[in-house]
Amino acid sequence: MQHAELYDSFGPLLAEFQQHQGFVEKTQLQAGKFAQNVIDRLIKKHTDALMESFERIVAVLPDVDAAVEDLATQQAGIAGGRDEHQFNLDVLRLELVIEQITQDEFHAASEQTQSELAAIDASVSEIAAELTKFQALMDEWAEVAIRAGVLE
Repeated sequence: MQHAELYDSFGPLLAEFQQHQGFVEKTQLQAGKFAQNVIDRLIKKHTDALMESFERIVAVLPDVDAAVEDLATQQAGIAGGRDEHQFNLDVLRLELVIEQITQDEFHAASEQTQSELAAIDASVSEIAAELTKFQALMDEWAEVAIRAGVLE
């Protein structure tokens, strides 16, 4: 499953879980206003649905963890490539400073490297944005799951 597809599938699962948790909480607040067996029945209905949602979420969590690990690995690999390009650019700058090459030669030789650095920076930013989205989703999941009592 692609990262975006995984993210898009996890969000609705989380929303469904939150909805049932909200119904359980709202029903509990109505205790004393309705017969206890009515309260208990509705709480059971939404707790059962909550647990079904929980099982579907738990089934996807390994994929989410793998996606986060994959993104982090990609980011580290790209960042490593950036270091090499930056080093090559620094060598060119030093050659310019010591007048081994002219300004025109520097521009000609560094143009490709600077372009590649810009592309690398864009890729790193894209991956960082994806990681941030996944982390926000996982933080939300942890908060809701703790509140529901399914995680400690």
